[in-house]
Amino acid sequence: MKLRKSLIGAAALTLGSALFAQEIRIGGYVDYTSTLATQVVHNFADETSWDASEVAAEFGPVQNGIHFLNLDATALNVDFHTNVWIGSGGGAWYADVPQYIDRSSYNGSNAFSLDGDDASTPIGQMWVCTHFFDDQLRFYTGNFASNGWSAGYIFGGYVLGGQKIEGLAGRAMGSDAAFSGIEILPRKITGLKAIVGFPIAPFVDSYEKFNDWGHFIKSVKFIAQYKWLLYNRTFNAGIRPNTFMTNGDGYAFSGDYTKSLFGEAFLQVDMPSLVYGIMMNASYDIRWRKAEESGLNLRSGKDWSYTTFAHIAQFSSKFTSLVEGWTFSLEDRFAYYQPHYISINEMAVYNVFGVSGEHPIAGTSYAFGFNTQFMYGQDANGTANGYNKPTYFDAYCSDLITFDANFMGLDGEENHAPETGASGRYFSVYGYPYMQKNFANGYARLGIELQYKHLETSNTLEAFSWRVPLTLTFWW
Repeated sequence: MKLRKSLIGAAALTLGSALFAQEIRIGGYVDYTSTLATQVVHNFADETSWDASEVAAEFGPVQNGIHFLNLDATALNVDFHTNVWIGSGGGAWYADVPQYIDRSSYNGSNAFSLDGDDASTPIGQMWVCTHFFDDQLRFYTGNFASNGWSAGYIFGGYVLGGQKIEGLAGRAMGSDAAFSGIEILPRKITGLKAIVGFPIAPFVDSYEKFNDWGHFIKSVKFIAQYKWLLYNRTFNAGIRPNTFMTNGDGYAFSGDYTKSLFGEAFLQVDMPSLVYGIMMNASYDIRWRKAEESGLNLRSGKDWSYTTFAHIAQFSSKFTSLVEGWTFSLEDRFAYYQPHYISINEMAVYNVFGVSGEHPIAGTSYAFGFNTQFMYGQDANGTANGYNKPTYFDAYCSDLITFDANFMGLDGEENHAPETGASGRYFSVYGYPYMQKNFANGYARLGIELQYKHLETSNTLEAFSWRVPLTLTFWW
């Protein structure tokens, strides 16, 4: 019933926009993967030998299909955009977990423990952009939940995709799904633009705590971009002094939601033509937070606090003329978490190196390619044991690093993961060779994913897993 009402409402908005719109664009995107066969071979610390699961098929991906329906309408100086994200059966796209919350039917509990879909909605985005002064000033407002939104100010990597930089708005950080902001594009400074804004309508059971000027000012976000047209360089930079989480359950942080989890700033440069035939970009992200513990000072019994930082550096490149007929991409991401950032008395380093390549078969619509990733991490106290699988996952890191590529964790792993209290070393390697059939507006891909993982503290987890995914992707 809730889904039907949401779809009817979206249809009504579409019809209303159509009556006055100068231009309407309707499109969509579908990415659906079925696993034809999969198996896990593992050796946990509490078992005497390697054990292999039965080879099995899996219906659908972990996201229950990715189906976007998009609507863009332009009327005079106003742009309207909305999309619907639904699962394979037309309902919630992510198994039993409502991702986009409708406050009108919110039952007062936290958003990640709702029963059924009573408070969920398939609306992934719905926002408006108004243009002023011959498009030198833009005003954005609305909900930008789907996959994060940065208005084009943050570029992704060529192998690993989206950056580990929080955007202007997105579902991951709760209230940040809502956003209102002003973008300035001064004509007298060619290539410069900047956007500043705030989250609106934070969704928590005690959201009235957010309704004060002090919190509003602390929630400011600012991103700027300068395109150096003469040399074809683009520089991006941004800062968000405070990041607020509207739901603490399932994360390291809980309690007062109006308390900042972390501050963040980033720099990025895009260099698509610095070297002939090589496209490159690089970024640096820094986060800071105050680690606190009640009564940690054993001598005085007083509360303890310490300002600490996390650093994430990335370099990505794409080679279009290195080997005839091939396109190769390389990417490396390195993270260093200073003492106490992840948790009290913990520090860690992490690196992932990715290589991918693709080669079209001349005279056909077929291509073959591969994607490989090498992951390594080391910490002081073995706390890489987060939600569902070994990874540093909490509100301070926002799932910055993982030792599983493309959701290749194994069932029951959280019950056998490396123990805390001893320094840990973690290694994982992933490979994905594939064959692809290209269409005018999509492709079909068949390949095999393989991953070996060795995670060790005072105990050890080793696992080798493989699966055969069949992917169908198209857009219109």
